[in-house]
Amino acid sequence: MDVRPHVNQAHSGTPFYRLLQSWSKDQSSRFFEVGIQPSSCSVDHAKWLTNQGGHILYHDLMISKSERFEKFKKSVTEQLNNNKNNDNDNASTSTRANSINNNKKAYRRPRALISIDMDVFNSALILGCSAPAPLGMGLTEFLNMFRFVYENFDILGIGIYELSPPLDREHGQSARLTAVLINQIFTELWNQKNKL
Repeated sequence: MDVRPHVNQAHSGTPFYRLLQSWSKDQSSRFFEVGIQPSSCSVDHAKWLTNQGGHILYHDLMISKSERFEKFKKSVTEQLNNNKNNDNDNASTSTRANSINNNKKAYRRPRALISIDMDVFNSALILGCSAPAPLGMGLTEFLNMFRFVYENFDILGIGIYELSPPLDREHGQSARLTAVLINQIFTELWNQKNKL
């Protein structure tokens, strides 16, 4: 979950911990971790994250309880729509006017930043990552989730992490999957943009 406490120095497990520590409870309620593997994550970290106001959707629930997945998606939409309205109320009139003049679609939908760890995928698809997951997401499953995100939110940025070419199979299977995923993401976003 990348919420390990910051002890002595920052490391790969601290970014979301530091982010959530710097946010208010209201801001933290906008934070969602999706596809988490219970066998790979600390219970203490999960408790800390939810106590901060963040939300977790475990991968096994996405598979076994589709109604839980649908409820989660509805919750995400409602939560971020509420926060978007609060942001608009708090923004100064001049700032809001400038934003709207610069982009007529400003504030049309809630905004999102996305972080994708490649080890969320099933290890049959990708071994070239720090923590391969035998029961991880399939590519179609991920793209369905991603489609929900880009159809409901304006995406400000996407980061892709945890690819490790030295751990990859011959012929760069994991690197190729990552390249295809990046291409698919940009294709989907381009198509969505042209529909608006």
